[in-house]
Amino acid sequence: MTTIRIGTRNSPLALWQAHEVEAKIQKLGLQTEIVPIISSGDKNLNQPLYALGITGIFTKDLDIALLNDEIDIAVHSLKDVPTQLPENVQISAVLERDFPEDVLVRNKDAEPLDLNVLKIATSSLRRRAFWLKEFPET
Repeated sequence: MTTIRIGTRNSPLALWQAHEVEAKIQKLGLQTEIVPIISSGDKNLNQPLYALGITGIFTKDLDIALLNDEIDIAVHSLKDVPTQLPENVQISAVLERDFPEDVLVRNKDAEPLDLNVLKIATSSLRRRAFWLKEFPET
């Protein structure tokens, strides 16, 4: 029986997601193997990701492995997938989301919230844009 090689980033979250996909595939009676791959986004920890100017910084290395027949499928967080995929790469399946909300984490002893004056930290330009649309004074 052929083993399906599942490519994934080597981060704890990515490995968890890959194991979720693996479990669904194994329920079909198929054999699997997790193949961790270090992405360009995982290699550069000194700069904000948006400053690097690389499209698909977390997906590109897995796409290359897929096209080079080193893996059979790649598991990505959908938020990391570029809007235009490389030639010969396609989205073949999307799992149902368990928890679609982002959360705001605070110190339990903090003063009551005034959302317009909070200092918010995020590495995501998209989350920053969403937040500033709702709370432009932050």
